[in-house]
Amino acid sequence: MFQAAADSEIKALWIACTNPAQSLPGQSTVRRALQRAEFVVLQAAYAHTATAAFADLLLPASSWGEKEGTVTNSERRISRVRAAIAPLGEARADWAIVVDVAWRLEQRLRPGARQLAARHAGAAGAGQRGAGAGAGFHRHALG
Repeated sequence: MFQAAADSEIKALWIACTNPAQSLPGQSTVRRALQRAEFVVLQAAYAHTATAAFADLLLPASSWGEKEGTVTNSERRISRVRAAIAPLGEARADWAIVVDVAWRLEQRLRPGARQLAARHAGAAGAGQRGAGAGAGFHRHALG
């Protein structure tokens, strides 16, 4: 994927919960991809990473100690995770960020139409902290 972005075959990247500009092999390709992408979204718990320097939009996500749910490790073991603390500031759960972006995208693609999400409002935990539209979105200022 990063090779395709470096070759300008992919125009936008949405990076969630990782720091590829620091951690992936082939750093020259990764950084070229991040530079060439027309739009880079970074969904992360930390705003001052190597990847954040390339982000056009930073979505504040909760960190591992603030998350509820399950995780699957490299051995395919599923473990239950309980939050040790509430998310700080405007950080939100990853699922809530994705739902919010989908909701906003639907508004732009289907203006005035009945919202698809309204049919399933209770199913995805709507009404939980951070699930509301508009919470936590920031333009990342690049200097």
